[in-house]
Amino acid sequence: MPDTATLQSVTHKFSVHQTECYLTLAVDDDGRLALLDVKVAKWGSTMAGLITALCRVVNLALDQGASARDIADRFRGLAFEPRGQTTNPDIAEAQSICDYIARYIDARMEADQ
Repeated sequence: MPDTATLQSVTHKFSVHQTECYLTLAVDDDGRLALLDVKVAKWGSTMAGLITALCRVVNLALDQGASARDIADRFRGLAFEPRGQTTNPDIAEAQSICDYIARYIDARMEADQ
């Protein structure tokens, strides 16, 4: 696991169909995605719990060498509620929170290279 005291991170607020979320991406000194965290504003909801569990699995995969591209490739296009308009004009619509995360990772990691 990376030394989280040395990671650079960005936290991005977004909504998918009026479901507010906060996505934190942290990168190591080499610019490699090292940590992903998502908080869903609907605390205590099934969705918030599942997203938290998903983040734990993603972080285990990152610890084992999975790349940002690996993660994004598996999330992109997943379709389930909530879906629809987002608050990000660069990603106007998303098929799910996971689809949004994948597309944001793609855009962010390309911008950082």
